[in-house]
Amino acid sequence: MNIEEVKNRIKERGYWKINFHPIKFIPDLIPSRNDCREILTNNIVRLTGWDYPHIPSHNDDKQAIYAGEDYYEAYIDWDIYKEVWRFYQSGQFIHYRALKEDWMQESIWGYNNIKPCSILEINMTNYTLTEVFEFLRRLTIGSKVYEDGVKIDVELLNTGGRKLEILEPNRAPLMRQYVARIPEIKIPEKTVTKEDIINKSRELALESLAYVFETFRWTNQPTEVFKSDQQKLLERRF
Repeated sequence: MNIEEVKNRIKERGYWKINFHPIKFIPDLIPSRNDCREILTNNIVRLTGWDYPHIPSHNDDKQAIYAGEDYYEAYIDWDIYKEVWRFYQSGQFIHYRALKEDWMQESIWGYNNIKPCSILEINMTNYTLTEVFEFLRRLTIGSKVYEDGVKIDVELLNTGGRKLEILEPNRAPLMRQYVARIPEIKIPEKTVTKEDIINKSRELALESLAYVFETFRWTNQPTEVFKSDQQKLLERRF
């Protein structure tokens, strides 16, 4: 298995594409490739049982991490976790992350009744976007990569015909079906200052979440519930 094979496997089903980079392009903003790895390692998010982004602890047939010409990159293809990321010395970070929902049918943990490309799980979506913006916040605080601001592109792909679903057994199901009619959801690009990332990362994540769900034609979203779930996640009380 190599990184291109994992990326192609991810693209077969639903996935997130996350891309952020400094407003000013400086090729050697980060002095070395090893610095890229160190910056990521020092600022990853560990709120659930899986880190964001995932940094492999070793190289084998399922995962690897290594240096390229002017970047560090890694991949993993294990159970429901399938990711590819690259972090350039310019400060650009690109991440492909499979929707876990689409691989549950083949997982060792069960959920055999969930067909690939059939649902978007509401809480998982909230958690993912919270992790994305919390990771960016930590990168901004923990390094000087985004001192002059950052551009953020987040996309959710292979969404056509997918419906919103709640998998948590202690929560009431949705009263109606919300189905996406387009194949990809491109959250409007954001160009934000260092201060906004540090101080408003939670709000930015919730804005992105609302946009995704609006595309499923969910207009009466329980925003306060999402906000409470986000806070519990960040405080690890979920």
